[in-house]
Amino acid sequence: MLTINDIHHSYPDGETVREVLTLPSWEIADGEQWALIGPSGAVKTTLLHCLEVQITPTEGTVKIGDN
Repeated sequence: MLTINDIHHSYPDGETVREVLTLPSWEIADGEQWALIGPSGAVKTTLLHCLEVQITPTEGTVKIGDN
């Protein structure tokens, strides 16, 4: 199971902070399959990195499994 709780991710952009990812709460049950599609620059890779815990979302949580 994958549980997403209101994740946001931002990058510094000069003197400002640029929010690039906002995803509300969402749950994917074991055995479900989803496709992540979108044009280049649509933040697909950033989302995958947050889900894989390669980067930590600025806000919110990602929970994998029952832990």
